[in-house]
Amino acid sequence: MDMLRKPVAAAAKAGGYVLDGFPRTVEQAKASFPTARALGAEVQAAIHLDVAREELVRRLLSRRRGSDDTEAVIENRLQVYLDKTVPLLEYYAGREWMFTVDGAQPPDAVHTDILARLQKLAELAP
Repeated sequence: MDMLRKPVAAAAKAGGYVLDGFPRTVEQAKASFPTARALGAEVQAAIHLDVAREELVRRLLSRRRGSDDTEAVIENRLQVYLDKTVPLLEYYAGREWMFTVDGAQPPDAVHTDILARLQKLAELAP
């Protein structure tokens, strides 16, 4: 979190920021909340890209960047995601404006969907 402090503070002052893949656990989210609040950079929205497990495995196997891109390693990563990261959905749903986007759509459609939802959030802001 110390690594993120300066860039997040600067980005918040410049109009906003997106964290991709952080936090990954409820514990990290809870620990980062006081820091974000002190910086005036609290989470305003959480975006969940939902993709079926089979599709995720297919995508990850097709990219095979290294020796850790085996089906067994990918299955383990997905299990860790289910155990540690999925609980964030409930955590953020109870605290922030959270939405789920169909991540199986073509990339342009995912992008458009996210932007439309963020625009809606901006229109609701005081």
